Amino acid sequence: MKKEKASPAKRPAGTWLRRAALVLSVLLLFLCSCDKLFIPGDVPDGPSALTLTAEDGERVAEPLRYFWEKTKTEERTEREGPDPLEADYDPLVVQPGETLRFTFADQNNPKIMNLWYYEADGDGGFLEGVVLTPLEAEGDSGGEEAYLYSAPLEDGILAVEAVWPSWINSGISAEVTYAFYVYSAKG
Repeated sequence: MKKEKASPAKRPAGTWLRRAALVLSVLLLFLCSCDKLFIPGDVPDGPSALTLTAEDGERVAEPLRYFWEKTKTEERTEREGPDPLEADYDPLVVQPGETLRFTFADQNNPKIMNLWYYEADGDGGFLEGVVLTPLEAEGDSGGEEAYLYSAPLEDGILAVEAVWPSWINSGISAEVTYAFYVYSAKG
């Protein structure tokens, strides 16, 4: 005896609901795994300014050099600016060991941020750069997502390398270099 297949009208309503719920669950799981869905209007045309804030004030740095590509449109802009060790700066006085806060103007924070410190050698040059380790943020960071570092003990240049890898959630692929000159108030 051959088993008769139920027509869609005779199938239990729960079967269709379970299938719809499964499809919806998979879709929601995918959407929630993205930090932010790509919407073409959300992708900035280029990198924003970076602000360094210390106890005695703040300085804003525009990108020295960069490439910036909108991954969905393949629009690319590049700028080959001065070397961070040769640029002109408005120095900022910092207390040795104080917490320095780095924030991006448009809150479009990079996925990777490296901070290099080049100590002044006293003869108008700089020693070899070292990578500084970020501080662990404790408590509320003032409502902004900031990158926190301890101020160096000596005068020198802080060069920031910011990277936005190509991700569906950012719509950009970029590498940007910023720099600041800091004077140590140790003396």
